[in-house]
Amino acid sequence: MAAYDPNNPNSGLTARQFAALISNLVTLRYGRGDELQADQLGVRFMADAGYDPRTIVQVMEILSRADGPGMTPEFFSTHPNPNNRIEHILEAIQTLYPNGVPDGLKS
Repeated sequence: MAAYDPNNPNSGLTARQFAALISNLVTLRYGRGDELQADQLGVRFMADAGYDPRTIVQVMEILSRADGPGMTPEFFSTHPNPNNRIEHILEAIQTLYPNGVPDGLKS
């Protein structure tokens, strides 16, 4: 409503587009939060299954290289930046294994 101009019949379209943009930006953070939670759960599930959760970091490194320099800014992405995900994954591993990841886990 704030963007509607009665002297410009097309202003309603602009207002709708603006509202859609704001709505999308607000909901993006939920998708990123869900991804970070999934990474944290992935660390735990891998460890419970006998796999070394540090291999998730290798996957994120591959994703980071695949994005290259033209990567979409995290602000506009439904997924956290792979480098940010690595940080959170390493924190989850440290929390799960405060004395270090034990030897003998499968890679």
